[in-house]
Amino acid sequence: MSRECRPSYFRVRRRLRGTIDRLRQAAMTACWFPLLVVVASAVAASPFASEEADDGAGVAHEDRLLATVNGYAIHERHVRREISNSLSVPQLSPQATINKEWARATLELLVDRRVVLDGLRRDKIAASDAEIDVEFERFRSSLARDKQTLDDYRKAYGPSAEDVRDEMAWQISWRRYCEAELTDDAIAAYFDKHRRQFDGTRLRVSHILFALSKNADEKAVVEATERAVKLRARIVAGDVSFADAAMQFSDAPSKADGGDIGSITRRGEQHEAFAGAAFALAVGEISPPTRTPHGVHLIRCAAEQPGEKKLADVREAVVRAATTELFRRRADAERPKAKIVYADDAAAASE
Repeated sequence: MSRECRPSYFRVRRRLRGTIDRLRQAAMTACWFPLLVVVASAVAASPFASEEADDGAGVAHEDRLLATVNGYAIHERHVRREISNSLSVPQLSPQATINKEWARATLELLVDRRVVLDGLRRDKIAASDAEIDVEFERFRSSLARDKQTLDDYRKAYGPSAEDVRDEMAWQISWRRYCEAELTDDAIAAYFDKHRRQFDGTRLRVSHILFALSKNADEKAVVEATERAVKLRARIVAGDVSFADAAMQFSDAPSKADGGDIGSITRRGEQHEAFAGAAFALAVGEISPPTRTPHGVHLIRCAAEQPGEKKLADVREAVVRAATTELFRRRADAERPKAKIVYADDAAAASE
């Protein structure tokens, strides 16, 4: 399993990493990947107030309840802590603001993580209280060696002793589940099933773009998607060729070339949503409407040039993708069984 690497800030942080990193391994790969996709496009426009603010009822905003999962409370401080981890900083400053989409995605990530943990507990896979006690005492001892207390750690980094125990419970439990599910045979099977996404395959693709502004509202998105659906139906029916449709209707510069943008690899050259949709296509197929920050696309795969990379060459990327899929699959299976209640100011996260 691959390790997540973050900068160390103080000796105590390195001591903590010695405890948590032994638990983390591939677990955080699954947890952070969906969040980091959001982080990449986040801008400051927060629905969250300063941590030092008060809501008028004597409740600090960092303690504001956002959701409960089977009775377990997720507060704003948990969201802010998760985001500070993603940015590799000890703690967000009280003045830091958080993009609304970013905050919502982080809350949903924490909900997913909790429903998975509850499922693992139900299945007798999760860490026992005794195991958590052992890890917590190791952590406490590491602090003591640096003449630090749990309160010192909380002030420097944010999480309470209870939060640290929750983190340890998740890491031990998820690592155990990954080790059971992602065997060498399972990883090999995943690579075989998704080979073209990892072996360096290149696809020749064309697209038709219905452009949207960065601040496009839901109505504009729906309208662009409807236009894409109708045009796709015409192309599939043979009323118009993809190239002619691109020249007539696309908002992208490639319209002059019938939408052709040349060959692409699975990662690193196009937006993740675009590349993912393209690599889900067989040669000659046209994607359903696909949203990216540029707008709504129709994508056509024109040709395929197979790659030559073996599993050994790309194992880390395969494990990362397989772990992410395992997390998503388990979370989707557990959500209908869980009692998830959002606070009023986080209700949009459930939509």
